[in-house]
Amino acid sequence: MRELAHDGNFWNTNISLPNSARRILICIDTDNEQSPPSARQMQVVDCVERALPQVLSLVPEFAVRYCERVEDSVDLEEEGILVDKAHIANHYRLKDILVANVDRCTGNYYFLSFDCDWEPEHGMQVLAESERVLACGPQNGSFIWAKTDANYERAAKSY
Repeated sequence: MRELAHDGNFWNTNISLPNSARRILICIDTDNEQSPPSARQMQVVDCVERALPQVLSLVPEFAVRYCERVEDSVDLEEEGILVDKAHIANHYRLKDILVANVDRCTGNYYFLSFDCDWEPEHGMQVLAESERVLACGPQNGSFIWAKTDANYERAAKSY
């Protein structure tokens, strides 16, 4: 059984990052902070643990595209930010993973939050479903309340 702790906002648990001694925090958002995570949310946590190696292997491709979108509106060099896109993984770091309310979903949706060099204010957020990366963009929290498969799929198209 997983250890869970409530921090005043989220229920939390930790998993090991693949091929690393580093642990990563999984935050689980329940509609009522008095209620523990649902069985469905815990299924998604188990899925995250299994799917994370595959998802992390896909992130660099999406990170490059996100960086390029930022470059369309910000001159990173002028800002003193140099990003080697051939080694993009050196320019972001996974902070935590969020499992929102997925009780009405059949998909295993979750969000990975990263710090990144090219967007220090908003960072980078990846929306994933099982082993698929659906979208990558600024970490603004606007889609964590999707609650249905259709809303998550719509959210993925709007990044």
